Parts: sequence; structure tokens; C-alpha cells
Amino acid sequence: MDWEQGWLIGWKRSDTIPINPLDSDYDAPPVLDEMQPAKEPRFDMDVKKAEQITKKASTQPTKLLMMVGIAAAGLLTVVVGTRMVSEAVTGKKFPTLPSFLQTETPAPDSWKSIVAVKPYYLLAIRHDGKYELRTGGRSAWRYNNPGKLVHSGFSRKHKALGSDGKLALFPSYEAGRRALEVMLFESDMGFQSKTIEDAIIKFAPKTDKYDPASYAKAVAKTTGTTLTTYLTDLTEKQRSLFLDEVETQEKYIMGKTTLFKNATEFDLRGW
Repeated sequence: MDWEQGWLIGWKRSDTIPINPLDSDYDAPPVLDEMQPAKEPRFDMDVKKAEQITKKASTQPTKLLMMVGIAAAGLLTVVVGTRMVSEAVTGKKFPTLPSFLQTETPAPDSWKSIVAVKPYYLLAIRHDGKYELRTGGRSAWRYNNPGKLVHSGFSRKHKALGSDGKLALFPSYEAGRRALEVMLFESDMGFQSKTIEDAIIKFAPKTDKYDPASYAKAVAKTTGTTLTTYLTDLTEKQRSLFLDEVETQEKYIMGKTTLFKNATEFDLRGW
């Protein structure tokens, strides 16, 4: 078999273009693209698919934030709901919610900050922007502190804005009374497990120039109980009467309140 026959047989068995080694015009491999052009590489991803991927990626943070928000709202609902049910069943109030779960808006007439506090007067800025000057009266009233609580970590936790060097300054009467209530009946400071007599000895000791014996008798009389009645046994009404008597014993006596529209007006006629 000569080379031409072999060449033809090879051509028939091959999937490529045959090459004649004796062809004088041969100087390079054949160009396959002339018979079956190669596919060009694609860099143009499907536009719709790309948009879908981009949109999906961009919505992930939003979805995450929405999930966190829903979870937080659910937690708040569960906490508040559980507390309401528990209070309704037991008839007792539980400690206030942590500050980060509270959503109450400060009353316009409550204090935002303290400008000055001196013996017999106090100047504060209210949430409505007005300046409030309190003169005369007693410190329990001037400081919105009906229990004359000493400034501490406890008073700070219950909204105290500062102190006169000893006693806490609360932004409103309600805040001061609530702090007193929590201290006596709901905190872990050791009052609620005591009798009225022992609780008053701890709350108003002789070392602070009190007469705890007469103080305790007054509280027992006002609440319609005895010196040996435990604070945990007091009804809601008796607890309120207990706080009322503490205010009386701490001399919650009102003085004069003067309001000024702003700092300019106070500077003109405040002093």
C-alpha cells in the first residue's frame, strides 16, 4: 500500500483534517475554526440572573434587621404580658422593667437636668424647656424625694439626676415615690422580709437622728396594722398608706415654685 492509500484510509478514520506531509504548501497545522468555529468565552452573565443575585444580596441586611426587630418586639410583649398576668394572679407588683425595655415618654413638667441646688432652693430645667425654681419648704419636697433616700446606685437606677451631696434629686414626685416603694417592698435590700418595726429601725435609724420607735408606731397606726406585721403581708392599700406616713415623717412640706419660660427670662427676674 502506497502512501496515498494510507493517507486516504487515515483520513477516513480521523476526525481531523488530514495532513499530507509531502504537500509543498504545508507550513502550519490546519485551522480548525474554518470547519467548526470554537465557542467564544462568555463574560456576559444573564442580566436577569445577575439582577436577582444582586437584589437577594442587598435585601439580606434588611431581612436581618426586620427579624431582630420582630424578635425584640416579641420579647417585650412576652415580658410585659407575663408581668401583667403575674401581678393579676398574685396581687403583687413586680420590679420595673429594665430601662432598655421601657418606652415611656418623660412628662413635660418633669426635670431634665439640675442647674443648681443650694440650701433652701433648687433650680432645674424641665422637659418642656421651662426653668423651675423651688424655694422654701423642706428638702423632701424640693428634691422630689418623699422618702429622703440617700443618693446611690439604687437611686441612679431609679432615675435620680444627682444629689445635694447626700440626698437624691429625682425628676418628679412620681419617680421619687416609686423609688421609695421599690426600696421598701420590692428590692433585695432587706426591708420586705421584715416587720414594720424592724423595717423602720433599718430605714430610719437613731444614727440619722430619727426616733424609730415613734416612727414605726405612726406607720402601724396609719396602716391599721401592728408593729409585728410583716411588710409582705400588707395589702396594696396598706402599702400606699405606709408610703403616705413615710412622707409625713420625712416632713414632705411644700414651698414656693416659680416657672420661667427660658434661661433669658430667668436671668432677668429669677434672682
